[in-house]
Amino acid sequence: MASNKAEPHSNSVWLIDSGCSNHMTCDKTLFSSLDESMKVSVRLGDNKEKKVEGVGVVTILSQSGDEKRLHGMQYVPGLAHNLLSVGQLITKGYSVTFKDNKCVISGNKASNQVIEIMRSRNNMFPIDMASMEFMNVDVKNQSTEELWHCGLGTSITEV
Repeated sequence: MASNKAEPHSNSVWLIDSGCSNHMTCDKTLFSSLDESMKVSVRLGDNKEKKVEGVGVVTILSQSGDEKRLHGMQYVPGLAHNLLSVGQLITKGYSVTFKDNKCVISGNKASNQVIEIMRSRNNMFPIDMASMEFMNVDVKNQSTEELWHCGLGTSITEV
């Protein structure tokens, strides 16, 4: 299990957002592929409308060089923060729970990954993807082949 205490401030920090319909970022340089023909509008929490200028895949490298791929990412110029959609994570088979000042994301059917995100001072759940490190943790009642990994994977993970 991993614990993350990031504060929102850089392009590697993502906020877990239960009100967000899709993963979103304003940083076009994060995309490893982007279909700019996909243009729609989204309404933000403050009821303002923003234009989605494309949909694609964001690949984030951790400090150790592992890759995390975020599929279905919307490119929204002018967005204040990178957002990870709870709904989109659940659709991909992840379990997301909020309890005791933490957000816990458990892996999908393809993996038994767990990440724990502590609530920040301003009641957000920020995860710094670039600073996540990965380590294996034995899980009670699991075989040695079934290890849980910290972060969102030990090689390439699709979210």
